[in-house]
Order: sequence, then C-alpha cells, then structure tokens
Amino acid sequence: MSISSIYTAIMLICSSIANPCLLVENNRLKKKLSAPSPMRTPPKGLGMLLALDFLLAGMPSAIALTGQLPGAVPLYANNITVEAILIAVPNHEALALAAKSEPAGVSGTSLAQMQELVAENKARSAGVLSATSPPGNPASSSQGGIKLEFSLAARDNEISGPLILRHGEAEIATTINARNGDVVYLGSFIETGETYLVYLRLNLSGAPSIAVASASDPAAGFLGVGDPAPAIQAGAWIQGEPVTGFAPDKVYLIEFWATWCGPCVQSIPHLNEIAAAYDGKGLVVIGQNISEPDESRVKPFVEKMGDKMTYRVALDDKSRMEKGAMATMWLKASGATGIPVAFLVGKDGKIAWIGHPMELQGPVIEQVLAGTFDLEQEAVSSRRTDEALKLGKEIEGHYHAGRWDEAEAALNKASELFPEEPQDIALLRARIAVQRMATQLDQHIKAKAWNAADATVEKLSELSFEEALPGEAKKEIETMALKARLMILLGRGDWDAAATKTKQLPRAEAIDVVQEAIAMSDDEATFQRLRHMMEHLRADMRPEHVQVQ
Repeated sequence: MSISSIYTAIMLICSSIANPCLLVENNRLKKKLSAPSPMRTPPKGLGMLLALDFLLAGMPSAIALTGQLPGAVPLYANNITVEAILIAVPNHEALALAAKSEPAGVSGTSLAQMQELVAENKARSAGVLSATSPPGNPASSSQGGIKLEFSLAARDNEISGPLILRHGEAEIATTINARNGDVVYLGSFIETGETYLVYLRLNLSGAPSIAVASASDPAAGFLGVGDPAPAIQAGAWIQGEPVTGFAPDKVYLIEFWATWCGPCVQSIPHLNEIAAAYDGKGLVVIGQNISEPDESRVKPFVEKMGDKMTYRVALDDKSRMEKGAMATMWLKASGATGIPVAFLVGKDGKIAWIGHPMELQGPVIEQVLAGTFDLEQEAVSSRRTDEALKLGKEIEGHYHAGRWDEAEAALNKASELFPEEPQDIALLRARIAVQRMATQLDQHIKAKAWNAADATVEKLSELSFEEALPGEAKKEIETMALKARLMILLGRGDWDAAATKTKQLPRAEAIDVVQEAIAMSDDEATFQRLRHMMEHLRADMRPEHVQVQ
C-alpha cells in the first residue's frame, strides 16, 4: 500500500505560507505544487526556509540554483513525458504471478515479463496513457475512464514529484523518484475477471547539459546584499522614462514580475503606493517584466491598470541572452527561485536589500535614501539566510534519499545555528519522523511482516499528538494509520475486524486499501473474500461480515 504517498499531502498542509510563482520553462504558474520563494531577506522562521525545496521532490527546470561553483550552470530538460502502460491479466494469472514474486506480489513483476505474457496471449495490452509537460507544470491524460495526473520536476537525469492515476472512485497515488528512461511499477486495480497492472515509463526530452559561463558573468557566481548592482539591460520600455544607468543621487527599486504571476499582480498596488510616497524624493521604481510567454500582452496589461500602476515598466532584453539579460544577470545570479522579487539599490550602486516586494516597508527605503541604512548588518542577515537555504538543500537531499539519520544530523546543525526557531525545528523534525515511519510501514506491508507493521503503526499514531504539527497534518496521520491497520487486518485474514475498520474510512480510502490487498493476495480464498469486499464497497455497502460463496 502506498502509505508514504499520503505524506506528500501532509507536507503540503504543513506549509501554510503564501505561494509565489515558480519560474518554469513555459512560464506558466504552477498552481498545485509551488514552494515559498527563497528571498534574501532575514528569515521569518527557519522552517519556512528549510521547507522550501523538499516540499517538492526537485526543482523546476528554469529555476536558478544557489551554491553552484563559478563557471558551470546546470541546464535541464525541456519536457517530461510520462507513459502509463496498462496490462490486463486474468485474475488466475495474477494470482500465479503474485505467488512467483513473493514477498512483493504482482508488484515484483516487471513490464518485460508482462509483455512476454501478452505475446503468449496470457495477458493483453489495455492501452497507454501519455502526457508531456515542462518540469514543474501539471499535466493529465484520460482514456476509457482512467485519468493520469502529475506535476513532476527534473534535475539532471532525476525525475521526481507527485503522480496520481484515477480509475472510477479508486486512485493510485505516489511520489515518483526515478531516473530518465526508467520503467516503474505504479500499482493495480481490479475489474471483473481481470487485474490491471500499471507501469510508468518516464523520459526527458532535451538532454541535460552543462553551459559554461565566463568568469565575468555574474550568473556564474552569486549576487547578494552588499554587492555592486549589475547594469540595467532592459529591452523596450513600456511606461516611463528609460533608465540606462544608476545616478549617484538616486535610489532604485527594481521589481521582477510577469503578467501571469498572481502574487506579482497582488504586489502592484503596494509598489504603486511606494512610488507615489517617494515621488520626487530620489526613489526610482522599475517594474522589470521577465519570463513573459507573449510580451505583446504587457502593454495592454499596464494600460488597463491605469493609475494603479504608474511607475516605470520595462521588458527584458533577449537579444543576447535567451532568458533575458535582466532575468539572467539579476534574478538568476541572486539565486532567487521565483517572482516577485525586488532589489533595492543604494546611491553607492550597491544592493541594499533583496526580497518579496510586499516585505519592503518605508523605514528601509528612508534609511537607504538618507544613507543611514546598515548595509553590513543587512549583508550578515542575508548570509545567515543563505546558510539556512544551504542546510535546507542538505536536508532535502537526505530526505528524498531516505537517509533519515543524516537528515536528523543536518537538522541538529540547523538547531544550533538557529536556536531562536525551536518551533520550526520541531515541525521539521516531526515531518522527518513521519516520513521515516511511513517508509518503514510501506516496507513491512510489502513484506507482509504484519507484527512489525503493527508496531510501526502504533509509533506513527503517537506522532498525531505531536504539538509541532498542524491539526490538518494530525488528521492525515490518523488516516494513514487507519489505512495501515485495515491493510494489516486484511493481511492477517481478520475479516470481521477489517469490515468494521472500513466504516472508519471514507469509501474511496477503503477501496484503495482493499484494492492493494487484492494485488498482494496469493491464494484463491483470500482473493475471493477481498473481491467480495470490494464489490460491497463500490456499491457503497459496508459489509458486516464477508462470506465465501
């Protein structure tokens, strides 16, 4: 049973921060799975920073990486293609396969083996669902009542992220962690007389490569608070007088945005208020548009905003850099992973502040204008934030590789560096503990080690009382434990208790568990009991007792 897949939902629930727009190849807003943007302002909580990247199983392809060695910037695939390959097997053949593939059941059967059965007319090809999407974007495909949905990320040859296959009211949900070209077993569902096995083939198009940047290219290094600001290399100016350089008597606020980005649009009134409040006082506000799929829509957008958006607006210069000079030399070089992002440049031409424009308030602007802003202290705060991001990356890597002890060790480092954030540390520690137990539980169930699974469920249930976890997460843990207990009862053949347990779960959740139990069954009597229970559940009838006919 995909117990651990529930944890994806828990982690998303645990993150209660507003989502910015991640920068992806086709410039669309990634709605279902987005992560808080790692801004270079002092952290409001280590948990916010550490949770940034391992909320996702990887980073969307166009996101700039921080911490790269100067001289090399990874590039990613243009698209991810997922094929869901369905093989229909007569139930008696499915039982035989399960018996041969102990302890994994039918999940231990490879696609190649299934294709051999198809060639021998012992199974049949039931279709292929295929969908392609740029990394970080949701995609779906439907065929004959079956729907495939995913939102995957790509980093080098690694593909990862959430994926769901729905069939009627049943669904198979998982978190993908695979490599380019892999074929993986997803799960199975039961129809009258047949068991459908689902395999996934994952491919990247546009092979990953390494682009070597020159030593003078700021994008190859790291741009932060206290550094000299790069040159302004805008393209066409949509509104306001063009700015070609920094005047020594001016302070510049440059905000990176796009028309498709909801949080960017929400920030416009705040920026307009800033522009109006400091008009004639030495502040120049620039709305630097980037990552726009159709730049022709920017001018009408600005015109429609009217007096709600009165500051300067410019397009990016893409004549020499595909992604745009400003997007590359400013945003990418700073390591920011999303927009909106604002840069405040002082009269000395140095970057005084980087962050979400909604966080920029009058006192900071006034101090920069007056020359009294403590740039050194801001740089220290920014470096401290970078340390948190680096630790977040380390925890993310250990987390997705299942290296729980290493993840705990990295978290202990974070606890030492950020002693003022005990609640966020406790939250992350609880998340790691839940995932560790969920993974162990998955392993015990697949091995049919019911006693070990039972003991793990008890420990998992105790985490639902963890004060650091939000209420929604606790409810998800309770649901996870209920599903696991139902699977254990089915595995032990305790039919009366299992029938009672189905009443404690939503029908779809109970069906999911029984379906997985059917796939793992290895004898005809058990198969028939489970199939009968499935029929009752699908008819919305909760069986008090299951009799073999």
